[in-house]
Amino acid sequence: ILKLVGVNLGNWLVQEFWMAVSAIGNFDTGIYTQTRGLAAMKANPNLNDNDIENLEKLYIDSYITEDDFKIISSLGLNCVRVNFTYLTLTDGDKLKKDAFEKLDWVVDQCAKNGLYAILDLHGARGSQNMDIHSGSDADFDLFPNAENRAHTIWLWREIAKRYRSNTTVAAYDLLNEPRRAPYKFSGKAQFDFYDELYRAVREEDKNHLIMMECFTFPTHGVSPKKYGWLNVAYSYHIYNLAPVTQKMCLYFYRALTNLKGY
Repeated sequence: ILKLVGVNLGNWLVQEFWMAVSAIGNFDTGIYTQTRGLAAMKANPNLNDNDIENLEKLYIDSYITEDDFKIISSLGLNCVRVNFTYLTLTDGDKLKKDAFEKLDWVVDQCAKNGLYAILDLHGARGSQNMDIHSGSDADFDLFPNAENRAHTIWLWREIAKRYRSNTTVAAYDLLNEPRRAPYKFSGKAQFDFYDELYRAVREEDKNHLIMMECFTFPTHGVSPKKYGWLNVAYSYHIYNLAPVTQKMCLYFYRALTNLKGY
């Protein structure tokens, strides 16, 4: 049995304001998000498009380097979860010319250092949760919007085509923390869309593990048997803020998962 133990490459390809590098307070339009930060640079009269591109490149090339993978491996970990948004790969609509440059690089670095990679779509077009870590908190417009759903299905097809034969990639994590903000879950709409994503990916790649996030509790999920899914894993983001041990949390989650028959 392979047990994946690792870390996120957080704040790299998508910035989150509570992580130190982008903890820069509010813009005139609100708290920091990836799209708001880009809009602020575009509104800056001292920056042209070339400057903006160079600043983004400088940040991305500097924040995560080859040494990070060596350190992760030296700590006895075997996996990294690579957080990215649709803007990493596309200009909003079509693939960028260098769309997969950074994902290819990180997968290559993982291979060199004995690590697996989980590819995590942290932000789909329209936002699956209206949270800042999706890159935009302006709208909850993935599940209700047919065009955004189609874009996300297309994007996962492209990812699956790219990595279907790559054994360094451990899994495709379809959507990070999908929910209606604040603190409501997306229910049937979410899982019906997962089924569309699952079938699109499986048409391109029949081998890789597919991860689906209920987001918090097993009671928010459905049995994979309902949709006929195979080789899937549910991902629960257990933010252990309660006065109990991590071991107790895991015991509770395991019991709930067994009770639900997953």
